[in-house]
Formats: sequence, structure tokens, C-alpha cells
Amino acid sequence: MTEFLLSFDLDINAKDKNGQTALHLSVKNKNKEISKLLISHDSDVNAKNKNGQTALHYAVKNKNKEIIELLLSHGANVNAKDNVCEDTPLHFAARYNKKIEIIKILLSHDALINKTNRKYQTALHYAAKYKHRKILMLLISNGAYINLPNKRYEKTALHYAAKYNDIETAKILLSHGSNIRKQDAKGYIPLHYAASCNSIKTTELLIKHKSNVNARDFSECTALHYAAWCNCPETAKFLILHGADVNSMNKYGKTPLHYSAKNNWIEIARILISHGANINLKDNDGKTPLHYAVRFIPQDTAKFLIFHGADKDSKDNNGMTPVQYSVLPI
Repeated sequence: MTEFLLSFDLDINAKDKNGQTALHLSVKNKNKEISKLLISHDSDVNAKNKNGQTALHYAVKNKNKEIIELLLSHGANVNAKDNVCEDTPLHFAARYNKKIEIIKILLSHDALINKTNRKYQTALHYAAKYKHRKILMLLISNGAYINLPNKRYEKTALHYAAKYNDIETAKILLSHGSNIRKQDAKGYIPLHYAASCNSIKTTELLIKHKSNVNARDFSECTALHYAAWCNCPETAKFLILHGADVNSMNKYGKTPLHYSAKNNWIEIARILISHGANINLKDNDGKTPLHYAVRFIPQDTAKFLIFHGADKDSKDNNGMTPVQYSVLPI
């Protein structure tokens, strides 16, 4: 029927309400023969839908190698950007599939490997974020910038590997010179992310590669602060055994013990105290860990702190003691 309709004088590039042409739809439905027919009747291979995506974006997302090659052989723009994030087909390939063949095809047609989108992310960022390791290695071997930070969050590929607890990707990146000390927009280094997701193996890998165990972010938090905040006891132990300062204060005057008390994480509190945490240190508001712990039911952490010498009469900057906080509504 399509061939019959094309025998008439019609607008082959007419768009539906989503900005899709017939070629978009045929590619979306993985119909190579209809796509060839439409192209032979001068269908615009670079027409964009309302999101700025071309038929090539569709073909890449569908992992359709034959249609990708068909479109490229008829002039499809390999570096066309969509309107959503300014992603190119190479961004789509790194994000939506694990097939290195598609990456190879795009690169052989001069896809810009370090092209950034609106968020300053390259295909390498996507490959790291979505754990597409074969694609990651292929991109690196073809000249991808390994330490390029994205725009909004200033994260490198290694930040993503640490954040998503992906030790294998982290190994690849570190073996190719990824900057282990690079800070993102909040001052986090990859170790901060590894510590917050209780990834012992990734934390160990980063420490092995000389990551500073007491490095501070822009709030002056260390990796141990995040292990305490996120209830990651095994990581907390590992960090302490490798030199983490248990009494390190951030810019709010809080130690890791303050955060374990604030969240009622008794196991973290036990680890910190057994390794020398000062139980009565005050933060900038004059509060000790006990001031925070008494707010919880059950009060396991509060009882634990008291049994280990917490000052029950300590006053904060407002003159309030832990017992006064304990009677306030939760």
C-alpha cells in the first residue's frame, strides 16, 4: 500500500502531531524495506520529530544495525542533536544498548566521540552510568576524554562508576588514568560516592589507588561522614582501618558520630566509639550526638551513648539538655 500511495503526488515528509514523518515510523517499526522505499522517494533522512530526534536516533535506540547503515549511506547526519538534552546518535548508542558494533558504525562515519550534550555529558558518561563496559572500553580506545566533567554536576565517568557501585567500570577507568581526586560540583570525589553506597570493593579499589581517605567536600564532610550518614558499617570500618579521622568535623561542626546519632544508626555509633570517637563533641549548635539520639523511638542509640559516657546534662547553644529534647514532639 505504501508503494501505491507513493505513486501519487503527496508530501512524503508530512509530520504527525509528534513531528514524525513516515520514515520515522518505518524506522521505529524496524521496517527496512519500507524505509528504503521512502528514502528512494526523497524522504528527508534528517527530518526531526518534536523532540529533535531524527530517524537515525530511532534506529540507534532500536539497535537496528541494518537501518543505521541504510540511513548513514543516504546522508543521515551522524552528529544530529535532539532538543531534549542535545544528545547525538552516539549518546543514544552508549545509553540504550550494549552493542559495540553500533558504536563502531557511528565512529566509522565520523561521529564526534567527545561531543557534549546540554548537560556536558559525552557518550563516555552514559557508558559509565549505565555500566556498558565494552562500549566504555571502545570509546576510550578511540580517544574519549576520560576526565571530562559534565556541566551541571561536574561529574566524571569515575564519579558515576563509584556512585552506582560499579567496580569493574571503575577498574577500567582507573587503568586508563581517570583522576581519582577530581571533585564534582559539591566537592565530592569518587570515594565519597563509594562510601555512601556501602561499596567495600569500590572503596578498597579507590584507596588502593591513593584516594585521600580524609578528603573533604565543600561542606567539609569526609567519606566517613557519608558512611555514617548512609548507614554503611562495613565501609565505615574499612575507612577507619585505613586512617579515616573518626572525630573529623564538617563546616557544621558535626562528626560522623553526630550523623549516626541523628539517624539512629546504632551499629555505626558502636563502630565509631570503639575506634575512639569523642562522644561529647559539640557541633556548631552546641549539640552533642546525644541531643540528636534522644529524638528517636526506639532509643537504642541514645541508651548506647549514655552507657558509654555521654554527658546527659550537656547544654546546647539554646541552653537545652538532651532530656529537654526527649520530651519534644517527634
